[in-house]
Amino acid sequence: MPSSLRTRLALLLILANLPAAALAIGVTIKSRDAEISQREFSIVQRAELIAMRAGLTLGIAEGVADTLAANDDVASAGPGCSDHLKTALALRPEYTGIVVADEGGRRLCEVGNTVLTDSSRSSLQRAIANIETAGDTIWLPESIPPQEKSVLMSRSFRANDGTARAVGIFLKRDAFNAIFLAEGADRGEQGALALIRGNGIIVSDFTDGQKNWQPDEALPVGLPGDSGMSRTFTARAGSPYFYAIAPVRGTLSNVVLATPLSIITQTDWIRFLSAMAAPLLMLLLGIVAVFAGVDRLVLRWIARFRTITATYATGDYTDRIDDLQSAPRELSELGAGINHMAQCVQERSTALEEALEGKNGLLRELHHRVKNNFQMIASLLALQRRELPTDQRMLLRIPEDRVLAMAAAYKASYATGEIGHVSTLDLLRDIAAQLRQSFGSAAPTIKIATSGEPVWLDLDQAVPLGLLISEILTAALERQRSRSPIGIEIHRPDLGHMEVGIASPGITGSLPEGGLAARLVSAYRNQISAELETSAEDRIIISMPMQTQTAAQSSHPGRVDLGA
Repeated sequence: MPSSLRTRLALLLILANLPAAALAIGVTIKSRDAEISQREFSIVQRAELIAMRAGLTLGIAEGVADTLAANDDVASAGPGCSDHLKTALALRPEYTGIVVADEGGRRLCEVGNTVLTDSSRSSLQRAIANIETAGDTIWLPESIPPQEKSVLMSRSFRANDGTARAVGIFLKRDAFNAIFLAEGADRGEQGALALIRGNGIIVSDFTDGQKNWQPDEALPVGLPGDSGMSRTFTARAGSPYFYAIAPVRGTLSNVVLATPLSIITQTDWIRFLSAMAAPLLMLLLGIVAVFAGVDRLVLRWIARFRTITATYATGDYTDRIDDLQSAPRELSELGAGINHMAQCVQERSTALEEALEGKNGLLRELHHRVKNNFQMIASLLALQRRELPTDQRMLLRIPEDRVLAMAAAYKASYATGEIGHVSTLDLLRDIAAQLRQSFGSAAPTIKIATSGEPVWLDLDQAVPLGLLISEILTAALERQRSRSPIGIEIHRPDLGHMEVGIASPGITGSLPEGGLAARLVSAYRNQISAELETSAEDRIIISMPMQTQTAAQSSHPGRVDLGA
């Protein structure tokens, strides 16, 4: 079954707006991906900024150490060394102590908290002993245990006497935590300032010693002078993390920021759904608006046209499509055309009905006149028969019966009101009554019955059938001496055939075998293509095809081909 116009319009509107909706959704999704990339880039930038600030802290410490090393009192560990160290210690709050030591690790001058563990002292001695060029910086987070509160930054130099010495500045680990807190607080990042070798040694941990954020595998090492980089690894906690790595200038240490991917990829669902809903809502509103407009401007008029045309299909052309001035111009013109067509069809139908009624009236009048003419001929034959001697009257009685049989067909057709259609039952009743009247009191009773629905014949078939049955009954009435009743039954075995059965004792032997009567029986039978059957049960069956409508035939009712 074909789909409705509404369904097709809805599908067309969806297909027309689908590219725009898909584009809007794609832009929204792409914008979300760009936002995630921007978040990752922002984390890398923060790592670089923290590395820069950590490098700045160390750079300032290097400058302080260089200044002290250039002072003769400090370099020679003279009487004014402590005063110079105190002045330098007061410069920065992250300094806990300053020490000047020789290559054997012996303290020549010191201020503040300069307590060194054995591991720290050996590392310092080893660093000074390995100095080859004055001005090298030794940053020792890798050898100082994480539980110590300070880390050492050592700047080597050579005194005036050529001995190797170093200025060591102790830095608070908390100073680097402050750098992280200033940039990463409440943002979900976790990380440290660390020397990345294997699992790394943490100098400053933003997470207060928690290690769940650290990866199970080694992170790539950022070299001095490199820009920030990023990687995604699975942390010890089992969740994926995004790692931003930035090297600290002048050291082997790197700033590591670890952010759970769930924080980076989290979406502001209200904003995202709003962005997604906007094009979809516009699509829906556009479809509804266009559909409502099409429904009001087009579909409702089509529905009215369909209702009117359905009324026209029933043969009623009186209704018209009104209020066309409010319809669109194209539909208004179409409706006016339908109204004009209906008006023309109605006028033509009225004219045809009047013409048909006039024709039917003429045909009824013609049939009535034909019937009257046949009866007039029969009356003339009857008058002529009475003028003949008694022994000769039979000569005109038979022609009179034949004329009355033809008149009976026209009488039955005229009585129905349907010109050209004859009731078989009425036809045979009229013929039987005329024959009984013609034979007088000697004629037996003729009973006529029908099985099933009434059988109707075309006039072209009714006349030959009436004449055929009239010849058979006349022959039977002439030859039968008993007054046994004659039974006639009309039967219709199927839509295309009918049968007339005539039953009476000895009737099968009374069929005309020669002369004009036999020739007439054969001619009538051929004219209607009938089969004539006799049975041992004293029964004659006339079987014939039926015409569904009046057909134009080469022979006319009452015209009989008698042969040679």
